[in-house]
Amino acid sequence: MAGYILILIGVIFIAIGIYQRKLYLQETEIRENGIDGHAKLVNWWILGKDGGELNAEEYCKFELEVTIEGKPPYKLIHRQLVPFGIYNHLYRGMILPVKVHQDKPERVILIF
Repeated sequence: MAGYILILIGVIFIAIGIYQRKLYLQETEIRENGIDGHAKLVNWWILGKDGGELNAEEYCKFELEVTIEGKPPYKLIHRQLVPFGIYNHLYRGMILPVKVHQDKPERVILIF
């Protein structure tokens, strides 16, 4: 019985690793090949902390109004890890640089 539980735990960890790798590759693609734009910060919330004590990052949820050249602005809810302390400098109405996926405009990366 214990062997089956260990196998199940191993499968879960492998699945989590595959999912995290996929997210990393998607973010890298957007950073390298994305369209430059900017986003007006409508609102934001801190959802949690990650990275331990030394490399602490805040997981935040953002309400954005994204603008890229040649297209009308659109609203978007976005979640992203933010370096610790950056959230102290955020305020409603500020303009942030973003990279937007070429084919999927709902996928953005805020550049801090």
